[in-house]
Amino acid sequence: MTSFYRKDIDGLRAVAVSAVVIYHTQLTLWGREVLPGGYLGVDVFFVISGYLISMIMLRQHAAQQFSVIDFFVRRIRRIAPILLVVLSATLVMGWFTMMPEPFSELASTTLAALGFSSNFWFWLEDSYTAAPSQFKLLLHTWSLAVEEQFYLILPFAFPWLLRRGQSVTVWAIAATAAASLALAQYSTADARDFAFFLPLTRIWELLIGTLVAILVFHNRLPDLKWMRKSCQTIGLLVLLAAFLYFDETTRHPSLLTVIPIAATSVIIAYGHGHETTFSPLTWRPMVYLGLISYSLYLWHWPIFVFTRGLQMGHLIGYSVALAIALSVLSYHFIEKPFRRNYSGLVFSSAVCAGLGIVVTASIFVISMGGVPSRLPFDVSDRKRDNLEWNGLACHMRDECIVNWDEDRPKFILVGDSHAGAISGALGRAIIEKGYGYAQFTSSACLHIEGVTNPARNMAFNEDCTRRAVKLQNFLSASRPATIIHFGYYSYWLTNYRLRNYEGEFDAPALQPVPPFKTTQLALQAGYNSWIAKGHRILFIAPVPELMFNPFAPFSAASFAPNLSRPRTPVALYDVFTRPYYDMLAQLSPMNKFEIFSPRAAFCNDEMCQYEDDTGVFYTDYDHLSGKGARVLTDALLSQSSIGIPH
Repeated sequence: MTSFYRKDIDGLRAVAVSAVVIYHTQLTLWGREVLPGGYLGVDVFFVISGYLISMIMLRQHAAQQFSVIDFFVRRIRRIAPILLVVLSATLVMGWFTMMPEPFSELASTTLAALGFSSNFWFWLEDSYTAAPSQFKLLLHTWSLAVEEQFYLILPFAFPWLLRRGQSVTVWAIAATAAASLALAQYSTADARDFAFFLPLTRIWELLIGTLVAILVFHNRLPDLKWMRKSCQTIGLLVLLAAFLYFDETTRHPSLLTVIPIAATSVIIAYGHGHETTFSPLTWRPMVYLGLISYSLYLWHWPIFVFTRGLQMGHLIGYSVALAIALSVLSYHFIEKPFRRNYSGLVFSSAVCAGLGIVVTASIFVISMGGVPSRLPFDVSDRKRDNLEWNGLACHMRDECIVNWDEDRPKFILVGDSHAGAISGALGRAIIEKGYGYAQFTSSACLHIEGVTNPARNMAFNEDCTRRAVKLQNFLSASRPATIIHFGYYSYWLTNYRLRNYEGEFDAPALQPVPPFKTTQLALQAGYNSWIAKGHRILFIAPVPELMFNPFAPFSAASFAPNLSRPRTPVALYDVFTRPYYDMLAQLSPMNKFEIFSPRAAFCNDEMCQYEDDTGVFYTDYDHLSGKGARVLTDALLSQSSIGIPH
């Protein structure tokens, strides 16, 4: 059987992988992301895969040479060798850089990737407790899983349909694709993870490739000369427009996704039989990039994740170069030999050995809880304080009241998760002195009416409003007390996080981000209402935010001896807290509140620290650990004049 290799298909693969890689670099130009829709490159791959595999099956079926066993052997030869190498390399890098819990998670995800079920793994993850996407080393394997799940059905269903005639085949595939697209359109409204990860809402993209293969194979396309000449160009322009104008807010996959899918289909359909036509897709650099695209897709994402996880995001350009270099080597020394040269015995022995090593290593890592003994420090000592942040078990409850009677001084801790993080230390100190203590803290809620969280949905904000009303009712019924209010004010007032700060630090040139006026007014109104009810307020100013996460998945090296980690300059901390102090300066009367600054507790004249010889002050970028909460509480008790004796 003659080969039907098409250089323009490899050129199209180059377009797809370039879009994905550029998108993952988060490259910006003039303040705008260069390819906000670059993620559509994966959808282009889906159409290409559907077309190529279906065309192979059509040709083999017509020649009565199709074999299910041969189909799966070819798939394994294509996919398995380099996948095993990348998974092995990822585990090795994780051994040296990752904390135990995320390393164990990586091992579990590795097994899911080997079983081509990682799309279900990521879909079933709890989005609240799961690591952020940028720290999931094998997140990109979800698309391989979708393809392989498609390949589990196609070699059985497609030949069966072909035996029933071309018309039945086309209508059955078209109906299945339409149902899948309809489900995708419906699911993206309320179940975006379901729509994004699962084959039920993605199979239509692969089936479009199958339909194109049928039309091309049976010469059912309109064959007007002007269409042959212009369709690839038009398709490329439409595809580029989709890369430029789609973004993370676009419903996807959905009816809008039909635009890049249709453009890809046109490029493939009208390139058939005209591979020698002058086209950017047939340029030798494009074709070569397409040849290494599978390796590049597998390598680039783990390299990017390690680069960012190790606080080296400014080296992303070097990461791209490394990914390309490894892809070139992988293509010539792994992909090509295993696909074409090695005998069945050599191939199967190598794959089985590699599979056994990766599976055994993954099971070992999981069974050993991420193998904490490999690290040069006692992880339990470093992280023990993290468990204390919610020591009173009051966080997220509607209310928590202890020793609340007429004759005691009373203190009420109010705020979001930052307040919850200090509740164990501060609440215990107040209760041990015999004072009345109440707590109203909830993650992402400040307990003030009119202050909403734009990152959360309507139901969440309605619950925050309910909590704020409950607090107001409690304050109205309570005798005068001291309200201790603490929160993530840089987020609430400006939505700017210090962790996103990049570039050389120049304090005089750095201006504070203007606060949200509506949020500022709502906060001031809430504070004034508390004062009007006869209560005093002790404001705890924001703690210094870190420029790195000491317990991030890749922070194992951050506690290694003699390793310097980025510390927050005091001048930068002052700039970022200025909107908070400006807001409080407008409150009145002044004698009804006090502001406590944690600056002296965590900073010297130049830098703010994240640990001392006895422990780490933070659990992440901005939440205090049990150790940090005790440092803050001790400083508060010794410095405050509002009535909490030390």
